[in-house]
Amino acid sequence: MRKTVKVIEVIVNNWNRLAITISCLIVILAMLVIIAEVAARKFFNYSFQFVMQFSGYTLFAVTFLCAAWVLRDNAHLSVTFIIDKFSKRHRAVHDLILKILGFIVCVFLFSITAHYLVNNVIATKISTEYPIRFPLAYIYIWMPIGWLVIVVEYLLQIRQDLKSLLKPRQEKANAEKIT
Repeated sequence: MRKTVKVIEVIVNNWNRLAITISCLIVILAMLVIIAEVAARKFFNYSFQFVMQFSGYTLFAVTFLCAAWVLRDNAHLSVTFIIDKFSKRHRAVHDLILKILGFIVCVFLFSITAHYLVNNVIATKISTEYPIRFPLAYIYIWMPIGWLVIVVEYLLQIRQDLKSLLKPRQEKANAEKIT
């Protein structure tokens, strides 16, 4: 079991590195396209028609590419002024409960987005609107992939939290057996 968990952790870590690299490249490309759009409007009174569409879709893809990394690094916003008043153990239990709830929600969102992608987007071959038309499947594929990686990340974190919550009790039980 430990080897399986280690392999899954390595896969998720490699995914996060790849997702961060791809996302950085996408954001740099989007930035350059927007700079070119601003320069073309300012100096040549010309507008590229695809810039809004491209920048919107890139932000969409980057969100789902890097969501698991944000979860892993606890880089999301959180308001904890009430939770900080709890004891360390109560905070750990609270975090575990929230992670279990997050896991359930993400499994639900994964199943919905995967179903929508397969049955609506791929089956009907929907494409983007004007000015550039290409299959929406290339954009929407990032939703179920992102949710799946988040689900796996939640499972890894829940496992780790359960181990750390149960560890003090096991140490206490072992200490009582010795005395």
